[in-house]
Amino acid sequence: MTATFQKVLWLHGWSFSAEIWQQVHALLPDFEHHTLTYHNCTSAEDFVSLVQTRIAEVQPDVVVGWSLGATLALSCWKANPTFQVLVLSGSLKFTEVWPARVLQQMVRKLRHDPAKVIQDFWQHIGHEEVLQTRGLWPTEALIAGLQVLQDTDHSDLTHLHGHWLHGTHDPLMRPPEQLPFEVLDGGHLLMLTLPQNIAQVLRSMA
Repeated sequence: MTATFQKVLWLHGWSFSAEIWQQVHALLPDFEHHTLTYHNCTSAEDFVSLVQTRIAEVQPDVVVGWSLGATLALSCWKANPTFQVLVLSGSLKFTEVWPARVLQQMVRKLRHDPAKVIQDFWQHIGHEEVLQTRGLWPTEALIAGLQVLQDTDHSDLTHLHGHWLHGTHDPLMRPPEQLPFEVLDGGHLLMLTLPQNIAQVLRSMA
């Protein structure tokens, strides 16, 4: 099936980089892929502003958001619903799964040993790769990203122009009660374990 759109903006999750999308991109060679980096963000507002700016620049047909990226994609879609959204491992309200006190503990630990906090988090979600400090987010960006997750509440969302994928074994996210979603036999890292499913869904959204 030939897609009728080609521009996709990919929003990765907390502590990761756009390299996380490589397997899916390889399955969609006819698509125009756009990514970003959160490294210069120092506040929750910076994250939303960055994504809004990239959407204005790219004019994507679809914004794919994973985890923190899903939270940001939903924020921008609610403000400007001119594109479709593909949510991967997202949540309408992150603190319903991870209480604010847990995020605040992470913030305190980040100020002392950010690499350990990230490695522990990766272990929790089943990512076995060893952290390379070369690509480590600045501490202020890590803290601001957690602030986005703590403060954002999309529980008022009753419809979405797009698609929602949730892994049955996801230890981090809870799927929406009031929105339709598709369940895959995977965890939080669907783009690494089931890239072909994501590519298939994107083509079906055309």
